[in-house]
Formats: sequence, structure tokens, C-alpha cells
Amino acid sequence: MKEGPHGAGEPVSIDRHPPELLPMQDGTAFLLQRIDCAVRRTTQLTRKRLEYEAVGGHIVVRGIVGTYFQKQMAQEVIRRVDGVQRVENLLEVNWSAADSPVASS
Repeated sequence: MKEGPHGAGEPVSIDRHPPELLPMQDGTAFLLQRIDCAVRRTTQLTRKRLEYEAVGGHIVVRGIVGTYFQKQMAQEVIRRVDGVQRVENLLEVNWSAADSPVASS
């Protein structure tokens, strides 16, 4: 587990816009990078702005999507990434965000 500036167990997060290259030697950062890549490759989610936090293999995903299908799709894509043990899906569904590329909280 990555130690944040305030100690062990501190959540580490990544906002996928703009994309950043993360250090490969950092296990949590590498896990978040793999999650971000998997979500970006999912056609239904490529234009959505999602945020991820990780503590060990527990992933929290936040943001706004346009449909319940997108919410479920994000959860399943993240769940299938090697190293993810649990997904807490805090995505909000906002029908007006269905076609918005930058929907965020």
C-alpha cells in the first residue's frame, strides 16, 4: 500500500483528465493507471470524467455518468482489473450528462 504524505493507509487518487504517466514502481499508482486505461478503452465511458481512489485493492470511483448502464459498466470494467479486490461505486447518474464529455461533480 502506498504511503501518502500523511502516513500509511491514506487514500491515493487520480483524476483521469489530464492523463499523467505514473511511476511503474508504485503499486497503487500503477493499479490506478491500469484502471484508467481499462475505462478509457470502454466505448461507453471514453468521454466521461471519472475519479478513482485506492487503498490497497479497494477502489472508490466517483463522477457523473449519463445512464445506469454506464454506471454499471464502469464498475464491471474496474472490477476486472487485476489487483482490484473491491469496487465502491459512488457514480451519480444525471440524464442530462448522457452526452456530456466533461460531466463531473
